[in-house]
Amino acid sequence: MAAPNGSPSIITISDDTSRTTSITGSIGPNVVPPQLAVHMPIARTDTLAPTTHEGCPVDCMQLTPIKSLNPYQSLWTIEGRVIKKGYLNNYTTEKRTGQVFSFDVIDKSNSDIVVTSFDQAATSYYNQIQLGKIYTIRGGTLRPAKKDYNNSTTPWDIILDLDSSIKLRTNQSVDIPQYLFRFKTIEEINSSPAKSTIDLLAIALSITAPSTIRKSDRTFNHKRTVLLSDNSTLCSEATLWGAFSDNKGKLLSELCVTKTSVRPVVAIKRAKITPFKGITLATGPNTQIFIDPNITEAHALRAWFTSLDSTIAYPSVSIGKIEETDIAGIKSSSQLGKTLTFSTAATIIHMNMSSFSYPGCTSIVNNQQCKKKLDLTANSSWYCQKCKHDVSHYDYKYASHFIIEDDTTTTWVTAFDEVATSIMGISTQEL
Repeated sequence: MAAPNGSPSIITISDDTSRTTSITGSIGPNVVPPQLAVHMPIARTDTLAPTTHEGCPVDCMQLTPIKSLNPYQSLWTIEGRVIKKGYLNNYTTEKRTGQVFSFDVIDKSNSDIVVTSFDQAATSYYNQIQLGKIYTIRGGTLRPAKKDYNNSTTPWDIILDLDSSIKLRTNQSVDIPQYLFRFKTIEEINSSPAKSTIDLLAIALSITAPSTIRKSDRTFNHKRTVLLSDNSTLCSEATLWGAFSDNKGKLLSELCVTKTSVRPVVAIKRAKITPFKGITLATGPNTQIFIDPNITEAHALRAWFTSLDSTIAYPSVSIGKIEETDIAGIKSSSQLGKTLTFSTAATIIHMNMSSFSYPGCTSIVNNQQCKKKLDLTANSSWYCQKCKHDVSHYDYKYASHFIIEDDTTTTWVTAFDEVATSIMGISTQEL
């Protein structure tokens, strides 16, 4: 009931539990509300709320869209599908050691967020969370997202503790996406900042054999390099490290085994952009790789690739569009003695078998393997001139010399490790 401006009013609130609350105050557009006199306390919502939808309290079902989360909300509940489950990792600081676990959640609005927990909570939630399942989550703390480590759609991360709540939804048929991608083309990689992450959908044209490198901490890591192309008609290399090389890389190698095989479609989420040999991609701790994903974009890309002429050339994104020429045109160029970028089609007619590899340094410099040729010292140890130290472990690297021929003439060419591995079909470690 309306009251005169500034005059006291009594507002009566009732619910179906027969509780009635009277609040005395003043109503008026320019009046500061006086202290409220509450004649009967309102009980907590969670003790009053009836259980309806799947036995969940009403307040739990008042879901907050992920995109609407902010640190000024004291109570919120989100519901989403787990689209990435990380590992249970160890961490060490000056004061303590412990464990950390993160997973990514997406909701109906196509918004995603990273959820992290530490120590005992990390162990508990790691055992509870299942990839692809839908959960309701509440009771966490929001903190600014570290965009160096994730490219989620929200500016916040959720931190959970043992007092937080994660409940598996009984009905898993909710219309929530299985994936969330924000694809860029290979052409767009050039305009993306180095060390940032992108989502890429591409055709895997080829993949190298696995190789082993030694890291600065003297541990060893595996790698493969896959050549990718998309409908921008450019190509880019992506380095698969560690488990990605051993698992997804092995599967890609089997799918790319012959030139007549159907090339797989690869979706890479959070691929790192690295300024190496132009611009290339690499896997990181938050990368996900999906082979032949069942999404509309993948089907469209496959249809595009199937329609292409099998002899099409794929320029590299690191060097842009390339001029096509023949061997005679290369030899007659006025730019000889300078670095030239070109594309030519030729046949290998001879390989120098007396010298096709060298012992290469496996140390990591600026997140890349050194590969510098090692020198054998007087005391029979190996020394790297680039790294300026002795090396106890090395890998043989290709430096293979071929004669190639087209319909104009012939010439000698040199192919280094990854390119030579692709030509030979076998790595130096396997020889």
